[in-house]
Amino acid sequence: MFEGFPIRVYVHHCNVTDTHSDEVLIKASIDDKDWEEHRPVPALANDNILNLHFAGIEVHKFQTIRLVAIARVRCQEILAGIPGFSSLSQYDKNVRIVVPKDGFSKPTRLILGIRHIRESTINYAVQNYDNCRNVRSVGPLITISCQYQSRKDLTIDLIKRKQSDRKMTDSGKWFYVFKANEEPWRLADTEHTDKKLDASIKLPRLKATYILMEIEARLGTHQDEILKAAEELHYYINGFIVRMIAKQKKTDPTMLIVQCVRKELVSSRLEELEKQGYTLGPDISKDYLVMEDQRIKLMTKGNIKIVGESPDKVNTLSPS
Repeated sequence: MFEGFPIRVYVHHCNVTDTHSDEVLIKASIDDKDWEEHRPVPALANDNILNLHFAGIEVHKFQTIRLVAIARVRCQEILAGIPGFSSLSQYDKNVRIVVPKDGFSKPTRLILGIRHIRESTINYAVQNYDNCRNVRSVGPLITISCQYQSRKDLTIDLIKRKQSDRKMTDSGKWFYVFKANEEPWRLADTEHTDKKLDASIKLPRLKATYILMEIEARLGTHQDEILKAAEELHYYINGFIVRMIAKQKKTDPTMLIVQCVRKELVSSRLEELEKQGYTLGPDISKDYLVMEDQRIKLMTKGNIKIVGESPDKVNTLSPS
């Protein structure tokens, strides 16, 4: 057991953030207790020099410790006063939140988060789920949490993006949908009076967490289908499209590495393994989707045996 002065424990990760709207957090299990989230301590000084990525936490006492680096959406905290205000997002200058005068009865903390959605996630949903078959593209997922109930409607302005960013097509139409708390998805009330805006979206007065999504779908897509697509997309946006890699060391085939790796990182991970001599083994698996905290039971047959674990223990693999 370690006990005494603070010690920093780091874990190497394969750059879990893939958009500028993400930040790295650490999930840690100390002495086999429940997993908890921690904000990492400053990165190692030689990260950029070595082109490696480390994240760690500071601990004072432990016997065993397990760490995994995860990506979380960066959130911006805003204090809304009685006079009202208008503020651009720190992480997406095309998103502006507007609180009218007397929008809240007292100063209220708002938490604004914006997640830019991985194209691989959208493609996976379109290819595998009927309700998403007419989806062309999806804008950023916007989340707003209000400390207190608003007295007036809030507004989200979506400022026009560059044409290259929008990927708009002649046969597509943008829909704006939202949900509040655990309510079903519904179409948002929008205005299109300002030529500088794609849309101005009204959010009803609630003490709520609002989730707002832009969906481009084929012309003629029914509104009910858009709402069903939003439900499925929101679920899969929080997941990871991954592939399983199993590689043995050429000079010592008893050495085996099995990893669950995000699809877009497979090529770079295979290159790293090849440099380490891990070149034998089957082809990588097909795509499949996993959710954070999902437990994956690894079953083997043939000449592969897991050692060092009790037979009934289920190993948890996390997307790298």
